[in-house]
This record gives sequence, C-alpha cells and structure tokens, in this order.
Amino acid sequence: VARARACAYATTTTARTTSATTTTEKEDATTVGASSDARASSASASASASMGRKASFGYTEVEYTEKEKLVRGVFERVAPSYDVMNDLMSAGVHRLWKDYFVSKVGAFAGMTHLDVAGGTGDIAFRVLRALQKAEKNAELDGQVLDGKTRGRVIVSDINPAMLREG
Repeated sequence: VARARACAYATTTTARTTSATTTTEKEDATTVGASSDARASSASASASASMGRKASFGYTEVEYTEKEKLVRGVFERVAPSYDVMNDLMSAGVHRLWKDYFVSKVGAFAGMTHLDVAGGTGDIAFRVLRALQKAEKNAELDGQVLDGKTRGRVIVSDINPAMLREG
C-alpha cells in the first residue's frame, strides 16, 4: 500500500498526537516558513505553468491541475473501508508487514514517533502499544516517567477523512 501518498504536499496538514498515557488529541499543524501570500503566489505560478498539461488518473487523462482534487476525493471516499480493503488485497499479510516494521522501530520509553502520511494510523497505533509496553517496563525497572518524559506518537496525513477513521 502506498505510504508516501501525501508526502509531497507541504501546505496544511492535519495531525493527531497521542500520548502513551492520555487520550487522542486532534490539532491542525501548518507548515512553518512560507507565508500564505508566498504559497498563493507559488500555487498561482504553478497552475499557470501546468495549464493544458495532462496527468494520468487511473486509466484516464485529466487536467494536471485537477489530479490533486481527484486523488483527495478517492481517499475521502475509501477512508471508511481503507483498512478492510488492505486486508482483502493482501489477504491479511499487511498486518504481518506492519507488525514486523514496528518490531524494527524499537520503541523505548520517552521516544517520539512521527508517522507521515499515516492514513488511519494503523501503524501508529501499533507503535503506541509498543511504546506503552516499553514505558511500563521502564517504570518496573525504577525509571520515573511523567508528562514531560513520556513518549508520544504523532500521525500526520493530508486527508482528514483518513485520520478521522483512525
């Protein structure tokens, strides 16, 4: 499944932050740096340069400037069944891949994990469980963890519908 589906967009992203011990919070994160005027100017110049250009969208050619809106629409429509579709298309093997990936991340007490283009957060929730386990073990070993030293998991995706499903 394409995990890098939204990495190229650097405008406004919706992010979800989850602490290892608190409930999930939603927050809007805006790209730092470029002002809105600079972004608007850049978008206008980009749109002018791409007028008449075609892009592939499935088996059809669409206007280059329309492709982003069409892709966003697809993910908004499939968001409610995205994880089930992954199950069907991979015969459930995607769960093994994700579990393997999380085992290689090596969660440890106090870590921060950022899942970019995280979709419904299926990997992030696995990392969160591993982080909670690591922090429980750290506390059993005598490490003192508080609100400042506990780890957190952040999921970011350009499509709010995907985040809402998670």
